[in-house]
Amino acid sequence: MTSIKQKLLRKIEKNWLSYLFFLSVFFLYLLSPADTDLGWHLRYGKQIFETGRVYRENQIGFYLANYQWIQSYSLYQLLIFVIYKILGLWGLALCNGIILGLIFHLTCHQKGWKLVGLSIFVFLGLATVTSLGIRSQLFTILGISFLLHQLTKNVKYSSSNLYILPIIFVFWVNLHGGFILGLVILTIYLLTALIEKNRSNCLYAGATILLSFLATLINPFGIKIYQESFRHIWYPLNKLIAEWVPPANQAVAFILITISAIVTIFIYQLVNKRLTNIKHLLFVFLTWLLFAFLAFTARRHLPLFTVSSVHILENILKFDNKKSPKKAEGFVTAIFLFAIIIFRLVNMPKLENGWQSLCQNGKTRFPCQAEMFLESNPSYCHNLFNTYEWGGHIAWQLPDRKTFIDGRMPAWPAEEGKSPYTVWLEIIQTQQGFEDRLEKLKVDCIFISKGTFLDLELRKNKLPWQVIYQDDFAVIWKKNE
Repeated sequence: MTSIKQKLLRKIEKNWLSYLFFLSVFFLYLLSPADTDLGWHLRYGKQIFETGRVYRENQIGFYLANYQWIQSYSLYQLLIFVIYKILGLWGLALCNGIILGLIFHLTCHQKGWKLVGLSIFVFLGLATVTSLGIRSQLFTILGISFLLHQLTKNVKYSSSNLYILPIIFVFWVNLHGGFILGLVILTIYLLTALIEKNRSNCLYAGATILLSFLATLINPFGIKIYQESFRHIWYPLNKLIAEWVPPANQAVAFILITISAIVTIFIYQLVNKRLTNIKHLLFVFLTWLLFAFLAFTARRHLPLFTVSSVHILENILKFDNKKSPKKAEGFVTAIFLFAIIIFRLVNMPKLENGWQSLCQNGKTRFPCQAEMFLESNPSYCHNLFNTYEWGGHIAWQLPDRKTFIDGRMPAWPAEEGKSPYTVWLEIIQTQQGFEDRLEKLKVDCIFISKGTFLDLELRKNKLPWQVIYQDDFAVIWKKNE
């Protein structure tokens, strides 16, 4: 017993800075869950929890009501619903902190000033997807971080990957559609093993890809899961959804500066003959190029570029992670991490009021008062033409109503080959024939932001609609009988 205690104390003494780092990241990302898709994820999770089966039909909306949806979220939906049911919104904030803590731990496993510098770099790179709290996309960032950690820590392929990675893919395929990128990374590893003519690595990598692919078939939809993934790959979402558009100028500058720094360091190390195994760097380099390309195509991919950049830096600079930092370095790092924890303790999110605390949180505003009005008037409004960002929240708060659109639908095929999001835009912007569309779709209420084109048009032309509710934020129009 004493021997076990001594080993535990030695381990804590050796890794206390790593534990403190994880704790600081955990506190840093205790964020209010403000994802606009959270509502419909919880709605689906409740269905799975209560009935043991997933939604296949579009039971939430009246538009494209017969559409058979194939998705990679079933485990994520069940997970967050169970957490929410037990711990409420605080549970979702805790889950977000744990996931981000693991991502940072797998990516920034250095010590001293290197830990501080790289953690700031990762914090900036992840900012595009972390501000809204818990999201299913975080599991793909976690999966990519784990893959790169496993495949770049040793030159020789570890046989344990043959067993670990397929198990990871069983979970990943049911958490987020980004599992496709994981298979791409394994394929790149196999190609580099073929180039290196490393027979052992080729056999292990080939077997791992095969087993991982078979593992992805363990989902409610089987092989059809790839149908939806490929739809998102080829569908022009960059013209529809904000997080799929190319990065803004600041993000582009971040990417270009990072690329320039890595190329400069690589050339310097190469000229000074400090790169001992260039062949092994080929896998890290090709993976990094893949995520650099993706980062330029959509801002949601910037975190993956950031994670891969840290791994290529680690391989180029040959960080010695076993060596303990100097006392001064350790002390300064500890002060930095404690400062983060204290800052978060002072500025904790206020989630004790449940969903009401998310109504006016400054990041994502939900029409809670208007929803309460409809809840108290169950005879009103069965088919809602709604603001896109509100669809998920309405689906969760008003399960007896049918919505027009939400975050599930941008890549679904709709009329004339258009996206449902495009159809929604044409109506909300009062393009020609919008009245006939509303009539054809049998919309009985319009639940939208106050001051939009559609709201102003209805007020101006006195079409057959009347306001039954409005506040400074939302307005509900009901069709006259």
